Amino acid sequence: MSGKSQELTALPAFKIVNTNFHIKHALYNTNIPEMTPERRNLTDDEREAILREVMLRSNGSYITRLPKGFSQELADKYKSHVSTIRRVLAVAKQQGIGGGNMKVTVASKMKGRVGRKKVFTAEQVKAKLLQVPLAQPTTLRSISERTGDNMQ
Repeated sequence: MSGKSQELTALPAFKIVNTNFHIKHALYNTNIPEMTPERRNLTDDEREAILREVMLRSNGSYITRLPKGFSQELADKYKSHVSTIRRVLAVAKQQGIGGGNMKVTVASKMKGRVGRKKVFTAEQVKAKLLQVPLAQPTTLRSISERTGDNMQ
């Protein structure tokens, strides 16, 4: 201290809370939300239902702008994100629903693009199996050795 006297001020009083309450609450409460996100990918039926609801709200014609809060209402109903709802409607609009084209498809583009890649088609596997004589052992390992393909 360089000659100046500093006044000490009292700190505000803090209330001590029972810290065990939160632990007990977490242990015995079964209404704790899961850690997984609520929003998910929509099924094709849900996508079509969203488009139907928009058409019903707009009296049969595609409206350029949705009423305020309607996309959030749909997102809450179908447990998806608002941008997913907008994307579904953008796909329909791109296919010409605004011009009167009612034959639009808003199905997911994920089908056939996700999951494990197929090495052999069902027809190829069937053809390879028919090449193996029935008298020989027919384990998957022996079939792959005889046909020369790794089908395991």
